[in-house]
Amino acid sequence: MGNKKQLITTLLVAGGLFLFWPLTYAEYSKIGSLRAAIKEREQIINERTEIQQHILQLKAQYDQQASEINNFAAIIPTRKSNAEILSALEAMINQSGNAVSGVSFSTGNSKDRQYQTITISLRGKGSYFGIKALLDSLERSIPLVDVESIQLALEQQTNQLDFAIQATSYFIQTNDATGTE
Repeated sequence: MGNKKQLITTLLVAGGLFLFWPLTYAEYSKIGSLRAAIKEREQIINERTEIQQHILQLKAQYDQQASEINNFAAIIPTRKSNAEILSALEAMINQSGNAVSGVSFSTGNSKDRQYQTITISLRGKGSYFGIKALLDSLERSIPLVDVESIQLALEQQTNQLDFAIQATSYFIQTNDATGTE
């Protein structure tokens, strides 16, 4: 009987070892791939942490420059608006006491810049001080207007100055090539 017990024990141990090896080896071979996956995940976590830090830095920079960005957005509109420019010009002309005989607009396309231009041609009559007041208003106007050239001629009969002003206004270029009027 003692031999039988030893034989059964030996068979159970041999069977256990025989079954233990494939089951254990399968799990053991997964350890290498799990280590690689853990390293990959750690890399991803580190990259995402770095990206989050960059985003926080950019947000801090944006918050610091928010007032400058708002001022820039107020000075240079995001879309073309001849009507807004015309109403602003009309108010400036009325305040300066000049008479305008003609206003024309033309849009300049610029592929290499982030903004586009509107060229403004303004013709009229007025006094020296009225024209000076108009130029001061244009200089301080929002949206931004740059006076490119001024032509003055004295009209002998009325003793007034005929003026022709060429100016440029800016707007931020959009994906829409035509912009909005």
